[in-house]
Amino acid sequence: MSGSVPLKQNCSGEPGLHLWISFLLIQEKTSFLWKTRLFLVNIGCCAAAAYFFRRHNKYCETGVYTLFAAFEYMVVFSNMAFHMTAFWDFGSAQVMVATPQEDKRF
Repeated sequence: MSGSVPLKQNCSGEPGLHLWISFLLIQEKTSFLWKTRLFLVNIGCCAAAAYFFRRHNKYCETGVYTLFAAFEYMVVFSNMAFHMTAFWDFGSAQVMVATPQEDKRF
């Protein structure tokens, strides 16, 4: 068979994790890629916000608090975008939330 992937097995005789990752669906790969990007953006924005907050408190420079606030908003937006990637994870799933009927006796 040309183009087939050789199976590499670990010591227990099962196919390795790298094969499982290579068989992920396109949506899962896309979701993982965006989650990784947005995680790194979020961490970078957190670091930048912390830097500008410290700089504002220590030196009280003009405009530094504005930069802190801008990065703080970027932390919030990147966090929201990170959680919006659940669309790729659960796009075709249906969720039904139900609670047991309560006995209302007063």
